[in-house]
Amino acid sequence: MTCDDVKALAYVRPEALSEADRLALTDHLNVCPPCRVEYEQIRVVGDALLAVAPTQTPSPRVRQMLISRLQTQRIPQTSRKIVSGPPKTSLLQRLSDWLFGPFVTLPRGAVWAGAALVVALLAGNVWQQRLLQEQAIILQAEAEQQQRIFALLSDPQAQQVGLKGVGDAASSIANLRYDPATNTAVLLIRDLPTLPPDKNYQLWLVYGDDARDTGAVFACDPGGSKVRTLLINAPRQFNTYIRFGVTIEPAGGSPRPTGPRAFSSSL
Repeated sequence: MTCDDVKALAYVRPEALSEADRLALTDHLNVCPPCRVEYEQIRVVGDALLAVAPTQTPSPRVRQMLISRLQTQRIPQTSRKIVSGPPKTSLLQRLSDWLFGPFVTLPRGAVWAGAALVVALLAGNVWQQRLLQEQAIILQAEAEQQQRIFALLSDPQAQQVGLKGVGDAASSIANLRYDPATNTAVLLIRDLPTLPPDKNYQLWLVYGDDARDTGAVFACDPGGSKVRTLLINAPRQFNTYIRFGVTIEPAGGSPRPTGPRAFSSSL
């Protein structure tokens, strides 16, 4: 099998080749790196096109027509004319010939418009794959967070402190469960009062008379659940803190407490 044979067969699905052609193609690709590179490039484009196009089974009449056309266009090995230096065409030009050439004769502008459509479809497919990958990353992060929450809630060595509600939150139940030797905790609040859109709750972790860290900035569960569960990653180990509190702050939080107290507690 020659290099020209490989270029012609690159546009044919491997499963459509005869056993002899597949073996000859494989043997040639194993010893000809340039053909192997070009063959893989063409196959990648072909596979991408199949991925974005719906699968349809041709009618028996169309299938027979294509087989007859391929048989009439096949040049016998003994009568092939050897030419040197055939004009090279770009991959995009070969792609347009492959897409449109076997079926209809189109004006050049229409061919390139079709090629542009193919490129747009490929770009859209790449965008969809990227979106799915981003969604998978988000779901994986959420799953890991849920696992950490479950591990801390089920840890018999973890400590727990209750937070007393004040004002509108007086009937709410809040608990902070934490591992003193780490900077991880879980804050659980039931019946958290709803705040205006321009306000948030902010958890404060106090480690001195006037020294504190922000533990979390949050609001009611957007899903409408009566229980709010938050994973807290503090800047320090929890055995450093002496008090905890929650205040109502502007949306996004504040560097220091400025609003009314909603929950308070001490160790």
